[in-house]
Amino acid sequence: MSAELRWWAIRRREWLWLVIASLGIVLLSSSAYLVGYQAENSQLVFSGAVVDRMDYSVHLASMHLGERGEWRYRLRFTDEPHQGAYVKSAYIFLGHAVRWLRLSLPTGYQLARISFALLLCWLVYLLAAWMFDEIAWRRLAWALVVAGGGLGWLQSALGWVPQPDLSPIDFWLVDAYVFFSMIAFPHFLAVSALVILIILIGVSYLIRPARWQWPVAVLLALVMQCIQPYAPILPDLALLGAFLLHARRFPGERLRGALFLGSFGLMQIPLAWYNLAVFSRGSDWADFAQQNITLSPPAVYYVWGFAPFWIPAIAGAFGWLWRSAAAQPDPDVSQKGVREVLMAAMLAWSLGALLLAYSPTSLQRRFLLSYTIPLGLLAANGVRNMFTPWLMRQAPGWLRGRPMLLPALIVAVTCIYSPVLALGQSLYVATRPAELFDPVAWIQAADWLQLNASEDDTVLATEQLSRLIAARTGLPVFFGHPMETLHYAEKANQVEMYLAGEIDSQWLQATNVRWVVFTARDRALIEDAVLRLVFARQGVMIYEVLR
Repeated sequence: MSAELRWWAIRRREWLWLVIASLGIVLLSSSAYLVGYQAENSQLVFSGAVVDRMDYSVHLASMHLGERGEWRYRLRFTDEPHQGAYVKSAYIFLGHAVRWLRLSLPTGYQLARISFALLLCWLVYLLAAWMFDEIAWRRLAWALVVAGGGLGWLQSALGWVPQPDLSPIDFWLVDAYVFFSMIAFPHFLAVSALVILIILIGVSYLIRPARWQWPVAVLLALVMQCIQPYAPILPDLALLGAFLLHARRFPGERLRGALFLGSFGLMQIPLAWYNLAVFSRGSDWADFAQQNITLSPPAVYYVWGFAPFWIPAIAGAFGWLWRSAAAQPDPDVSQKGVREVLMAAMLAWSLGALLLAYSPTSLQRRFLLSYTIPLGLLAANGVRNMFTPWLMRQAPGWLRGRPMLLPALIVAVTCIYSPVLALGQSLYVATRPAELFDPVAWIQAADWLQLNASEDDTVLATEQLSRLIAARTGLPVFFGHPMETLHYAEKANQVEMYLAGEIDSQWLQATNVRWVVFTARDRALIEDAVLRLVFARQGVMIYEVLR
């Protein structure tokens, strides 16, 4: 393998900066957690989530399954008995790892988040090192990818929000931003790292083939499918773009590249077929799939959500396409040749994902996973090859001597997103919001259930209390998550009517509920022929459903 493709392409003098910058960005992403644990007191306990507690509870409930030695995923936010399936395996495996390492589940979750964040920081920089020879541009590309975000705050200020009930994506679309993923979910970080690894391996195969590359790429794709079944389409798109450019430059190697890409895709079919069969044939899993709808918002949200990236990325892409179309095929395996292939990969990824975001599927916005990776690299390339040369020609003399001023301004505008997001979340967590902090009595009730309930006993409680119980004990709950609870709307209505006293406890006997947990504020329950009080502390009651 030629020098420009070495996996240790990061120079020795770059490592100190990379380590410090990576630790800094991970610490920034963890700031709200530090605030949350410091804000605990004798009455309130921090939940361990700073964003999207619903999904955090699902992930911890899944880890309980792995901790108990299970490998199949089962829905823990519904009361219907159902067969487990080998899907959504990331947190099942993490639960096993927590058991092997003898850690608590929240500790294991946070260690996974931090570890995959650091791994992703290194891989993003390695990808930038393959694309840019100059250290300054590597760092700029890394910053745009890892810390970059949109201008949702400006979109809100201007009132350009087509759906009043839908805020700008900067504030809720965790998948799309690397920094937001660092704050929230380790499995997003793991998938993003796998995408980069597969792209690097695939490109290295096109440039300098070796026997190990195909099986390793296939193995990584299969691991990715076990985490997110749809995710391999992202490296597939990127490698297709890389192959098309490489085939133009090296006509004699088209067959080898096509065989690699075709066989790589074919190996993904069995697991894809298995996932399709699981989510379409079984009635319970089919119901789950019908509720698991993540459609894209109107396009204006994406325009603002990635606003700082679009102009440099589009300008750089058009400039590169113009030059590539006009140039004669050149069998160049120098750094320039590698950069050209990676540019094609990033362009194919960014365009393909954007088209899939409005494809006729229920997973539209999921295809924008870590979208700041291709956009950030394309934007860095555009600033380097289009904006900076133009500025050096058109700018006054005093500015021509400062070629990195414009890149620095672009980084400042784009990357202000990450400290603002981290600060905003930290300030919010410091107020001890009810959605993120639980009364001590709730914790005591959940711990009582963990000691006294069987592992598959279903618990009925309010939505927030259900999330705590599922996350802390791993017990299934009657409802609590719009996607993980089968027939969610119907069950939410039943619980609401029950709390309002419009239906009595008799209906519980038609469900699989074994335990009922409510506070005095929710409803004053009394023992009857169906319910028997077994726990009462500080206004929290647990009732056993008698049959």
